[in-house]
Amino acid sequence: AMASGLCVIVDRCNFDFSQRQVWYDLAAEHHYPVDCLVLSVPLPICIQRCQQRPSHESIQPKEAPRIVNMVKAQWEMPRRDEQIKYLRTFRILTSSQQ
Repeated sequence: AMASGLCVIVDRCNFDFSQRQVWYDLAAEHHYPVDCLVLSVPLPICIQRCQQRPSHESIQPKEAPRIVNMVKAQWEMPRRDEQIKYLRTFRILTSSQQ
């Protein structure tokens, strides 16, 4: 897609710099800017959503709490000095917070 000049969107957790670096390198190779949107979702909602995806390619619903908590423990917020042109965080509210 990049070789054809198309817009590319990566929808993935990429919980630390080393995971994001793969995408930064690919973008740089093709002279693409990197924009990053962070969706800050409460942990219980993340677990619930993960459990409700029975066809997920790598996570079984019963494993969702363990895996989501593991990702949370390893999470490093992206920083502007990570080759990001635009960085924005969206906080997702629960119905009780709205």
